[in-house]
Amino acid sequence: MLLTVEDLAVSYNGAGVVRGVTLHTAASECVAVFGPNGAGKSTLLKAVAGLLRSDRGEVLLDGERITGLDPATLGKYGIVYVPQGRRVFPSLTVYENLEIMLYRLGSRERRAAVESVFADFPALRDRSGVAAGRLSSGEQQIVALARAMVLKPKLLLLDEPTHGLSAAWVERVFVSLKALCGRGVAIVLVEQAVEKAVELADRGYVMRLGRIVREAEAANLVQAYRESGLAWTIKGERNYELSQFA
Repeated sequence: MLLTVEDLAVSYNGAGVVRGVTLHTAASECVAVFGPNGAGKSTLLKAVAGLLRSDRGEVLLDGERITGLDPATLGKYGIVYVPQGRRVFPSLTVYENLEIMLYRLGSRERRAAVESVFADFPALRDRSGVAAGRLSSGEQQIVALARAMVLKPKLLLLDEPTHGLSAAWVERVFVSLKALCGRGVAIVLVEQAVEKAVELADRGYVMRLGRIVREAEAANLVQAYRESGLAWTIKGERNYELSQFA
């Protein structure tokens, strides 16, 4: 397995948020983590990404223990976390947003790496000289994904990459994610655009109250939700979220 999480527990102010989660991701696999708000999904990603300390448990990459390593070190191992909310550098151009991730490389290597990413995200090439803060929310999310990919990750940890985007941009983001999966990048995805995430994922986990309550192949995820006491709730065109039954 590329990523193995074993019995991971994380607390905030003494209260358990993630309570003994175990999951795994193979190389080139897309795994989705679903659940209602407050289930512990984002906390789980942040702990794997080295942003939060765990109370117990292990995180392994290719069988090697990486528990407790900081995000910069994990980046060298090939793990890159993309938080919710895009968080681009608004005053920097698109090109500079990508190049800044490569400050340790020489100028020629930086240019080659950025050009490689532009090949994966061709729409950004024409916007390369535009300040990221002037882009639409959808364009900024594509910049955030491209900024992660410039580091050539083995594994992307994505927290709500389509949050707040229009239906058209949700579609474009998932087209990009599908292309990344096709290139062999493993993805662990937390996402409320459930319909699209199920289409993308090879497998999925359902979280509730800090625990994994179901694991299923993508084709069986809807049934897994129903068995977990959760239901699909349509809140608008192509905008889905999960809610508990009353």
